[in-house]
Amino acid sequence: RAGIKVIAWLYTDLKNPSYDADLTVQVATYVTPSGHTVDAVAADIEELPQKDPVKAAQIVEDYAKKVRSKLPSNVSFIAITFPPQYRPSYPYATMAKYFDAIALMDYWNISNRTYTYDDAKSFVMDSVNIVRTLAGDDVHIEVILQGYAEKGLSLPTLEELRGGIDGAREANAIGYSVYKWNTLTDEHKNLFANY
Repeated sequence: RAGIKVIAWLYTDLKNPSYDADLTVQVATYVTPSGHTVDAVAADIEELPQKDPVKAAQIVEDYAKKVRSKLPSNVSFIAITFPPQYRPSYPYATMAKYFDAIALMDYWNISNRTYTYDDAKSFVMDSVNIVRTLAGDDVHIEVILQGYAEKGLSLPTLEELRGGIDGAREANAIGYSVYKWNTLTDEHKNLFANY
């Protein structure tokens, strides 16, 4: 009623693609007691074989085909995955073939050094552009910006967050979000909400 789109998120390890497909469809077709359904279902794909890209592509294809065969036509199907800087052999082209969008976990602040606006912006832009090169220019890409601190490191600065947002915009991502909202400072939240 309020015009808010609801995206269900689930973690899929894809060790048993049929099981994960059934679970994904179950989540996507769930109807609340008041009759509401989700607008999209997002599969978090993080555990594909990195040394066997052919096998990884086959796993994604098997899973996605099974989901697609049972997914309501009005429910979007989103792949959430690592950016190509961290998983260069991931099957982005296969994901683009079966999913409506790819959401990249563009977490740039992962080592003990000072990051800048330009570091975050470049990381995000490179991520989007590499996936487009691997999967085609028409792939829809959403950027998930880093809003948390890796173990022992600092939360990305306001300038880093600003750089990530500008990178997503300049790379023509279809949208951007932030993970994790509850770890952001009020200043980060205000920047994100009002940018």
